[in-house]
Amino acid sequence: MRIRDRLIVAVAGSAIVAMAVLASLAYVTQRSAATLRAEGDSREIARNVASLLTLTQEYTIYGGERASTQWRARHAQLARIVEEIIATEPAPHPALVEVRRHVRNLMPLYDKLEEAYGGDHTDFAQRRRELMVERLVSETQGLVEALHRWASSIGAEHAREQRVLSAIVLAAPGVLLLLIVGLALVVWRRVLLPLKALQAAATAIQHGDMSVRCDTAARDELGDAGRAVNAMAESLLAANGAMRDEVERRGEAERRLRRVMESSPLGMSVCDSQGLCLYANPTWQRIAGISAEQALGAGARAVLHPQDRGRVVADWDATVVSGKPGVSEHRYRRPDGTTVWVRRHMAPLLHDDYSDGLVTTIEDITERRALDATLAARTAELARSNEELERFAYVASHDLQEPLRMVTSYGQLLVRRHQAQLDAEAREFLEFIVDGGRRAQALISDLLSLARLNSQARPMAPVALESVLADTLSQLRLQLSGAGAIVTHDPLPTVVADARQLGQLFQNLIANALKFKGALAPAIHVGATLEAGYWRISVADNGIGIEARFFERIFVLFQRLHLRSEYEGTGIGLAICKKVVERHGGSIGVQSEPGRGSAFFFTLPARLPVSASEAFAVA
Repeated sequence: MRIRDRLIVAVAGSAIVAMAVLASLAYVTQRSAATLRAEGDSREIARNVASLLTLTQEYTIYGGERASTQWRARHAQLARIVEEIIATEPAPHPALVEVRRHVRNLMPLYDKLEEAYGGDHTDFAQRRRELMVERLVSETQGLVEALHRWASSIGAEHAREQRVLSAIVLAAPGVLLLLIVGLALVVWRRVLLPLKALQAAATAIQHGDMSVRCDTAARDELGDAGRAVNAMAESLLAANGAMRDEVERRGEAERRLRRVMESSPLGMSVCDSQGLCLYANPTWQRIAGISAEQALGAGARAVLHPQDRGRVVADWDATVVSGKPGVSEHRYRRPDGTTVWVRRHMAPLLHDDYSDGLVTTIEDITERRALDATLAARTAELARSNEELERFAYVASHDLQEPLRMVTSYGQLLVRRHQAQLDAEAREFLEFIVDGGRRAQALISDLLSLARLNSQARPMAPVALESVLADTLSQLRLQLSGAGAIVTHDPLPTVVADARQLGQLFQNLIANALKFKGALAPAIHVGATLEAGYWRISVADNGIGIEARFFERIFVLFQRLHLRSEYEGTGIGLAICKKVVERHGGSIGVQSEPGRGSAFFFTLPARLPVSASEAFAVA
């Protein structure tokens, strides 16, 4: 067996025994503490029982409100103590349970005793009082006996625990001493003696005696070390002949390294820990606009842009101190006055875990920085434009609501108040006006909802789809009930999403199923399957269906497949659904046949949980 394995076994055995002893001591100590608490509790109960007996005797002899009040207070304290003790024990002792029963029986008996003392003073009443006193005393005596049995069991348990604790305390030192002695013997015989012989052989080899050989019979770590020493001695004999070849190989490697650095498309430089340049390749010289002679020493820092010099030097010093690579972007000002942006990578040159310099690579990113600035400006302009468009849509819709509301309201008022004075053609015209106002209001409301999708979006958070669906069905309960619709669903997962927008998505799809129903009562089913890292949520119905050539068109803004006289709507609902799904990183589509219903589906990234079973468990 290997020395390491022997030591591991010995140390593990010692640790296990020590932990077992400590665990036993901890357990017995804990039990002893619990027993001591129980003894204290039993003494407290006994004091309260003695007080009850005294107060009972005082009441039967002298009567009075004071004795009764004190008796009841003492009984309440006793009952509270007993209940607290039982609540803390997972399996209360039967005697303790009997104590609680007697305590609970005392109060009804005492109430009857007070009732008997409050009656007349006939012989029968006197006899009744005596019987009640006897029953109260008898119940108290039963309480005392049960308390005595519980206290006796506590004492016996305490005695057993003390015996076990004594046995552990007496036996533990002997066991630990035997383990320590055995471990010391193993270390002496298997480690120290062989190490002494190995050290003598290594010292001889150090002084040039290559003829010394170690004992290699042992099949453990020290035997391996002996064999390694022997191999080292043999290698040293042949090292002198190979040293010249090694020098030549190192020279060739250095020449190859220099060729690589000279032809590198990245600027490369080597500096000492003080920041003084020791080497700069041609690419670095071209980017910085100076020659190798100008870069040597402090010349490399001279081309740093004055506004960036302090930050760059601080990054340099931090990399030297920490010994960790660093990356920064800053500017060079060339001697001809031009400015270039560079991205610099720094890595410490470590020698025995100590940094004695840095190697850096740079690339010219001037063009990329210009493109980034242009892109940032265009992005800001686009954001400003979008904000203005959303503000315009909101203001326009808000300002249009009022005149449309006036047209609709007064048109309805004309129909109600002057219908009798109007001919059929005039009434028809008014109905057209009112209907047009309503449709315009619905169109503006839908346009406002579309414009607010981004401005009023909420942060993504874990959302239970079953909860979102339940809220949606609650909001549509009148429409569902009026159509006689039945809605079923599979177990739905939890996804990371905007709960309000998902509710809007469900509401639009289910409302469409109700609107485009067939001859039968609507039957709607919401399904969920996990496919390639996405949840595929479907809303299927038994409605009139859609022709395949219209599958893409229905998700385009203001696109309708039916006349307004046949089906109401603005042609915006499915466009809102598409925008909501795309904001969540998914896609939306439909599968349908005319007369055989439709199944709208959308996908959501399954960011959490990772499996269907876990998702349904969370939901």
